[in-house]
Amino acid sequence: MEKTIICLSCPANTGKTTSVRKLYELLGGSNREYYPEVEDSVMYHNHKIGCMSTGDPGSSQKDSLEKLLKEGCDIVVTASRSYGDTVGIVEEQAERYNYNVIRFSQIYLYDDLGEVLYNLSHEANVKFILTIIDKLIAGEVL
Repeated sequence: MEKTIICLSCPANTGKTTSVRKLYELLGGSNREYYPEVEDSVMYHNHKIGCMSTGDPGSSQKDSLEKLLKEGCDIVVTASRSYGDTVGIVEEQAERYNYNVIRFSQIYLYDDLGEVLYNLSHEANVKFILTIIDKLIAGEVL
C-alpha cells in the first residue's frame, strides 16, 4: 500500500471539520483535547490513519499535516479549501514526504435544511472516505 493523503476540498463553512471528526470518532478516536478540530492518529486494520481537520487559511494546517506525516501515518485524511494556499500546502507536503493525494469535493448543503439532511451528508462523506481507506489497504486503488 502506498502512503496517501485523502483531502476533502470545499469552500469555507461546508462541514469539512465535521466530516473528518465523524470519521475519526468512527475509527475509534475519542481524544476530546482536539474537539471540535482533529489532529490525531488511530489504528485501523493494522494501519495508522491520521485525521486532521485544520485546513483553513491562517490555521496550523502545515504544522499539523507535517506532524502526522512525520509520525509515519499510512493514510492521512485532511481538509483544504477548494483552491489557493491550503491546497498548495497539501500538495507540497505530499511531495516532500512521498505521499499520493486523493482530493475530492465532499457532499455539503448550501442552505440550512435541518439536522437530518446535515447529518446525512456527513454520513455519506464518512462512508466514502472509509471506502477509499479500505480500497487503499486492499491494494485496489493507487
